[in-house]
Amino acid sequence: MVKPIDMLRKDLTKLQDQICACKALLKAALKASETISSTDEEWLDNVGNLVDEEQLVDKLEKVSDYRSAFEGLDAREKSIVEKLTGTAKGDKKGSPGEKYNCTMQSGSIG
Repeated sequence: MVKPIDMLRKDLTKLQDQICACKALLKAALKASETISSTDEEWLDNVGNLVDEEQLVDKLEKVSDYRSAFEGLDAREKSIVEKLTGTAKGDKKGSPGEKYNCTMQSGSIG
């Protein structure tokens, strides 16, 4: 039987994979002192920033009773779990698409 935390870690990895290419393009553009759009800046600061998700998964991996720990999460943390599990299940709100993509195209750096 797969543990809920293992599923959550897998969901986080899937989300990281979805945003990785775009994040790399944007960071390369910034490193080359190129201008990126305000939409892409916002994307990097919000959707492209998975620190909260990573910290929550790390926190839940350290507990002995996942279910009790989940019940003790605040609303923001529960929404992070829902975001991650929605991504893995292909839920429309969490699927790759406009919400997870930046506007920069792979050929625009140079």
